[in-house]
Amino acid sequence: MRNRITISFLAEDHDIVAHLQSIREQGQSISGYIRNLIHKDMRGIPNNISIDAVAQAIADKLGAVQIVTNAEKPTVQSEQVDFDEK
Repeated sequence: MRNRITISFLAEDHDIVAHLQSIREQGQSISGYIRNLIHKDMRGIPNNISIDAVAQAIADKLGAVQIVTNAEKPTVQSEQVDFDEK
């Protein structure tokens, strides 16, 4: 048995309607697309992850890990050879 829920869009929602029409044109089911979004929302999974959110998540995961960088260009240790030996 299918349960049906009808939703309506306002005039200012034309971008949402256009997006849903593009989903349909791609051969996807609008109902399936909306169900997937709702399931993600119910599980707390973000729909669009920004690069800032990814960077923050990585920083949070690293937590206690310290990353040490050397601001100076490393120097190559080599023996001094005079011009005659070269």
